Amino acid sequence: MSIIVQKYGGACLSSFDKIEDIAKEVVKRKKEGNNVIVVVSAMGNTTSKLYKSAYKISKTPPKRELDMLLTAGERISMAMLSIAIQKRGVESISFTGSQVGVITDNIHSNAHIIRIKGDRVWEEIKKERIVIIAGFQGVSKSREVTTLGRGGSDISAVAIAAAFGAEICEMYKDVSGIYSINPVFIGKAKLLKTLSYDEAIVLAKYGADVVHYRACEIAAKFTVPIRITNSFYRNGGTLIKEDINIESGKVRAIAVKDKVVLISSNDSTDMNIKEIFKLIENSSVEILHYSESRKKNRTLFNLFLSYYNRDEIRVITNEIKMKSNLRMQVKRIKTISLVGTGITSNINVINRCTEALSRLNIFPLFTFTGNINITFAVKSKDILPLVKSFNKEFELSE
Repeated sequence: MSIIVQKYGGACLSSFDKIEDIAKEVVKRKKEGNNVIVVVSAMGNTTSKLYKSAYKISKTPPKRELDMLLTAGERISMAMLSIAIQKRGVESISFTGSQVGVITDNIHSNAHIIRIKGDRVWEEIKKERIVIIAGFQGVSKSREVTTLGRGGSDISAVAIAAAFGAEICEMYKDVSGIYSINPVFIGKAKLLKTLSYDEAIVLAKYGADVVHYRACEIAAKFTVPIRITNSFYRNGGTLIKEDINIESGKVRAIAVKDKVVLISSNDSTDMNIKEIFKLIENSSVEILHYSESRKKNRTLFNLFLSYYNRDEIRVITNEIKMKSNLRMQVKRIKTISLVGTGITSNINVINRCTEALSRLNIFPLFTFTGNINITFAVKSKDILPLVKSFNKEFELSE
């Protein structure tokens, strides 16, 4: 029998009634002849509540203890879902990340998976049981409980799908898939029925928060198809798979990144920069883009940091100022990115972007490109006019 991995997000698990509905669907898929592994997030906003509780006790809670605390949410979900499945006369068993053997590095709050042992899971599959696994968590080589950071359950699900050779990783969320533009900006945005791995990675990294880019990177490495769909309707959705449209040259989507800090300095040395990277390394803050130029023995750099937690980015930027001893500027900005295979070498696309900016009298703070993205760093007030203008220019809505 084939193996399918299903992942359910927190919104899908936010009530006992919803857990009962999921149990029905999982049992149905099992009876259709599939081996089913289910990866779960914490119920509703449990993780956020636990996180806030820790910060009520301390402004700087130890990351080890945070990991111990936050993993409790997924343990509740996995046990409740297993109970609901067994109530229906079907055998199931729940496991934590450490019980499954999700081995990670030693970085608390933003760990990376090294390997998945999975012996116990294989044993249960042979017994025809449904296996429920707590996402978001693992255990380090030094036997400490770790968490994978924001979007960690997505990462867990795809890594588990790769480890067990699943034919697909199905992600059930409270949205119908990935859209050409966040519907918050444009109500009639197009649902993207297919995306290449590269497109999904870039969209996720630059602001499409439906799936985490690290999950897409794992999917690309091990060629695991991902289908993202609504947990209530279960039709259509977005299928992420290998690229079939090489260098189409078309803009497929727009991504907006809200939480970005730009750190700039024209007075740094290699030692200063190494110190800055070291401070970032053990945090959940991520480097979105980095550029530098040299002038004699000094380095001019611009560092774009993506963050989720304001308290953490405030602490890190303060530490950078104190420990690097640099004269620097720190700005909170936003980025808007056009994404599509081949667009960075399409002069027509670049010209149309330039014309749209000129019409709106918007002057980006910075412009940079990746393999399949053109990104503009702008002020907050410029985001909505740009989204509307690019949407019209590249016909990205219905």
